[in-house]
Amino acid sequence: MKKIFLFFLSFLFFYSCSSTDDTKQECRIKLTEYIENQRYEEALNLLESEECKFSKEEKIINKGVILSLQTGIDYKEVVKDLSELWFVDIPFRKSLVKFSNNASKEHISKMEDLLELYSSIDDKKTILEFCEKNRKNLTLEQRDICFYASISSLFKGIDEFTLSLSGLGGSNARQVANKFLFQVKRDTFCSEDVNKNGVIDEADALICAYNYSQNNSCDSIPNTSVSTKDITIIKDGKEHQFKLLKITVDKNTEQCSGYSKRMFYKLYSKEKRKIVITDGYCDSNYNTCNEPDENSCFPCPVINEDFITFPQTLVHDINTAYRLMWTSFKKPTDSEMVLTFRNMLKEICSSNIEDCYCGRHQCEEDDIEVVEVRLFITEQALVNYLSTHYEEED
Repeated sequence: MKKIFLFFLSFLFFYSCSSTDDTKQECRIKLTEYIENQRYEEALNLLESEECKFSKEEKIINKGVILSLQTGIDYKEVVKDLSELWFVDIPFRKSLVKFSNNASKEHISKMEDLLELYSSIDDKKTILEFCEKNRKNLTLEQRDICFYASISSLFKGIDEFTLSLSGLGGSNARQVANKFLFQVKRDTFCSEDVNKNGVIDEADALICAYNYSQNNSCDSIPNTSVSTKDITIIKDGKEHQFKLLKITVDKNTEQCSGYSKRMFYKLYSKEKRKIVITDGYCDSNYNTCNEPDENSCFPCPVINEDFITFPQTLVHDINTAYRLMWTSFKKPTDSEMVLTFRNMLKEICSSNIEDCYCGRHQCEEDDIEVVEVRLFITEQALVNYLSTHYEEED
């Protein structure tokens, strides 16, 4: 297999071998210096200067790099980390742990800003529509944009996944992601799995919430129950109606007799008729509070332009990340990076292959191993993945 070929490593995109214009080359050198020294406002001003005459693509790429660095993402380091995932088992779970510290509603908002920036390459199309429609004819700079958008979409999906499990960002998200990772490797401890069904309690609570959104019940999960209360949360003068779900995961008395039941809170949006992803806690006026209860402090919904729903938004962003990565290379099957992204989807599909699509058709056992066939997860595939019981390994 060919080693991964990246179009943008180091600061290659700041320089253009096709240009002999000395002024433009000086502008690129100065731009690189500004960015490397975190002089972002000067870099942005330079990008818009009449003297430098940067192309539309160069402006988008460099503005994206600046925004990503301000967000705490160094694309060069991310590429290195993602490349290493090609060589490991369960790359999706390991990516959750590696990148989960960034998870927050603010980080999701920054990722949305990045994807909007990359979509500005075409006034009429999203970045995904643009990259897929023009895949065979993309310029080098346009491929860079598709590549960056892929990473941004993956990060957004990881943020959504870890927040949907943990309900909190930062170190709490990392802790829950670690539990989810090690669930694969061994039988879970009672401290992580009080009902002893082989699935961490945080995942049980999320699946219970999802099941409630489908049929008002979570009877399929052992020792788990849900009660509800109608609440209203107001943001920017707009009222949003929810059901607050209080989910109790009770102990398996035979195996975890010395442990206490665990309580989780989730939000069901009446207007969306779906579970919404939350980050931290807030009162009915969207002001931050510390301890959730059933009266004045609730899980705080992530609201930007709209709610982020589980699992719909998450599935869309993970699929989009892979589709954009596919467009970033002229021969996708020769790229370890594309195959790393595909392996992430393949991992999610592993609990039930028929819940995923290979091309336009439901996957069969042989299809999922064919790297030339594009792979797409469904909402049901993600739900099955979360609720899979992993037996203890020898």
